[in-house]
Parts: sequence; structure tokens; C-alpha cells
Amino acid sequence: LGSVSRWNDSMLRALNPDVVLPDLPIVVVHRVDGSGTTWLLSEYLSLISPVWAERAGKGRVLEWPIGVGGNGNEGVAGEVKATIGAIGYVEVVFARQNRLPVAHLRNRDGRFVSPLPFEIASAATAVLDSVGGAQLDQQVGYRVTLANAPGAQAYPLSAFTFLLLDPDVAGRDRSRQMVDFLRWAYEDGGAIASSLGYVPLPTSAAERILRQLDQANPPDK
Repeated sequence: LGSVSRWNDSMLRALNPDVVLPDLPIVVVHRVDGSGTTWLLSEYLSLISPVWAERAGKGRVLEWPIGVGGNGNEGVAGEVKATIGAIGYVEVVFARQNRLPVAHLRNRDGRFVSPLPFEIASAATAVLDSVGGAQLDQQVGYRVTLANAPGAQAYPLSAFTFLLLDPDVAGRDRSRQMVDFLRWAYEDGGAIASSLGYVPLPTSAAERILRQLDQANPPDK
């Protein structure tokens, strides 16, 4: 929002008492294209800040109060890397690929945590456990948010990646092929996902999703 404009602001010093913060302006870098990453960040900020919720809100595209724009994760990462004093938001994979430092965020339990696989998985597990299997399957259908998830280890800026499959549009054969692919991804693709920097779904969630897919797309007998 621009209310904190320099890196050595007193509020930032209070949160980082052991760090010597530079007297530099904070340059905010944000997405200019429609983005699920923007939606997640703005949802999280809306949950923790009533002022943000009122002034900026949440969405895939925002009217940013300040800052410079970049196109895609690549554009934001490039701007942050090239600009002294910049801060931006990208998928953690892009931050690691571009060797950018990442923020430890204070979660709902008051602990500062980093976006490591265990902390991201902890957010997913905490939310799924709090909703419950039957309620997930029958009511919300996994359309749940991980933003500001509960749990001492949970990283608060996490999200699922969603895939929408409409058997009526794809047809029976293609839908079944997609289910077979997803079964491979959930059961055998975890190591590949991890090697790319992503976090596999918790096993319990993957099993429930596969049961739903099989019910909607039964194999030929």
C-alpha cells in the first residue's frame, strides 16, 4: 500500500531486531497480467489486513496503489533481480531458479516460516484435516483456500494447483485417459514434482480425488 516506504522503517526493524536493514526505498514489483499468483497474494493480504481488503481487495488483476509491473513470473523475477531494494511475488520455484532470497512470513500461530516443502505441505494438511473428508467430497469439492492456514509449521502463502476436467466436453475416452494420467501423477509423479520444486498432494487427499475421478469416469468393463 506504500505506508512502509523504506527498508529501515521502524516497523521492519522491530520485526528483524538482529538484522541491519539498509536505508533504501522499497520498490514493489507486481504482475500486470491476470494471475492466480496475484489472486493468492491478494487473498492472503485481504485476510490479514482490513485496510488492504478495503483499498485493494483481491483478484487476478488489481489496481495496485504503487509499484512497477512485470509480465508473468519471469517478468517479476527479472525486475526484482535487476532492481536494488525491490520486493515482488512469484512462485517459489521461480525464486529458487533465479536465486532470489525469499521472505519468512508470520503465520496464524505467530511463527515466522519459510516456503520450504514441509511448511507448504503442512498448510495443505492442516486445511484438509480441518474441513474433513466427507465435507470435501460432497460439499466444497476441494475448492478450499490455503491462505493463512492454521498450524505452527504452515507457510501462510500457499495454494493448490487446480485442474478442471469436464467429461461431457472431453468425452469418455479422453476423460479416462486423463484419469489414468492423474493416477500416475498422484501415485508415481511425486518425486518428479519434488525435483522441480513443487510439493506433492498429501496422500490422503490424492486418494480421495482419485476415488472421485473413478466414480465420475468408471473404466470399461
